Amino acid sequence: MAEKFVPALKCLVAAAAIDSENSKVHEQIVRFKQAIDGEIEIINPISAGVIKSKFTLMPPSISLMQYNDEYLAKNTDYARRTISGLRVRRQLSPETASTCEKDVASVVKLPRIALEEAVEALALLKSWKSGEIESFLSDAAAKWPNATVFAV
Repeated sequence: MAEKFVPALKCLVAAAAIDSENSKVHEQIVRFKQAIDGEIEIINPISAGVIKSKFTLMPPSISLMQYNDEYLAKNTDYARRTISGLRVRRQLSPETASTCEKDVASVVKLPRIALEEAVEALALLKSWKSGEIESFLSDAAAKWPNATVFAV
């Protein structure tokens, strides 16, 4: 059972060594921790101990929600990181869905957001079937009037 976690852990540790603040690395750290926590009781105790000792990408005493909230707090000026943190928040706490949708929609108002990041935010809102899509499209079309992707 532990064999399926080892390659993922190696890749995750290597990616975090390159850029620990990367949005995808953040999401994968959370996903990995959820997977480990969900199966740790059925993994051989020796293997579980090795995995726990090698998985040092987040403090063991911190909850996933707190880890994600800290990531969001230190990345408020970065659109892609904010989108990632909100995606994780919604995954960890489905009851926050409407707040997450509003927060993703407001990412378009960040001064340094790139068109590519806005398109990513729109795709996320669409995947969530969000009620915030129209307001997001309006704000994005005002910011990028020549971008047909935001045409209503």
